Amino acid sequence: MATLKRPAPLGRVFSRDPDDDHVIACAIAARADAIVSGDDDLLSMKSVSDIEIRTVAQALDWLQAEG
Repeated sequence: MATLKRPAPLGRVFSRDPDDDHVIACAIAARADAIVSGDDDLLSMKSVSDIEIRTVAQALDWLQAEG
């Protein structure tokens, strides 16, 4: 099951690599709990708009802890 969301323009640059801002815009539009990425530019941010940015290993640990 999926719900399509059309992200709104961010209005400013969030990432040090502006090409990554579409990922952030999608996460904000979807009200995501986390962004899972291997991208150093995203990972360096740690979080954005209360959305944590995690590596795959961190996400797996988090999912196991949530049960």
